[in-house]
Amino acid sequence: METDVHHIVPRRPARRLSDPTPLAHRRPRPSAGFTLTEVLTAVALTGVLVLAIVLAAFTLVRASGVSDRQANVEAALGGAADELAQFGWTPCPEEATTSYLDVVRQAAERVEWPASAMAIERIAYWDISSDSWSTANPFGSGADCEMNPTISAASRMQLVTVRATAPGDSQSRTLDVVVADIALLENQSGT
Repeated sequence: METDVHHIVPRRPARRLSDPTPLAHRRPRPSAGFTLTEVLTAVALTGVLVLAIVLAAFTLVRASGVSDRQANVEAALGGAADELAQFGWTPCPEEATTSYLDVVRQAAERVEWPASAMAIERIAYWDISSDSWSTANPFGSGADCEMNPTISAASRMQLVTVRATAPGDSQSRTLDVVVADIALLENQSGT
């Protein structure tokens, strides 16, 4: 019986790992996967992108916090100006039972700050002889400070410099508020 062996394809011998066949004679690699270099490059680029997004978000959160503290400083200063306007003029603010400092510290409570966040940096008095602000109170100082009705209304103006500082922060700002004896000014001007 004769068999037809022409249809049988001879098998190639399996290549051993120690086969010294040069790479040029090997078949090209199929494109079904990624090399280690490609994977590491993709991971590194993704890491850089994620880091940039995280840093941008952190900067945004920090800027938002600064903006909130600045807004609170502005609110405290606005509240201090309102409190001074409602309290009114006093001839001897440093010696008064309720001083301007006590009044502006009430504004700190409105933004839930400690009273120490508010300060009076200076009080200047209008000097009619020089037409400028002076540190000398025309009504005197200390125990000698008293109301003198003969002093003109123009001298009954004070420039109060208020400072608000956000607690635990460097956000700080000052505001100059003019406090005057408005009733006397109106009476002297004839209105």
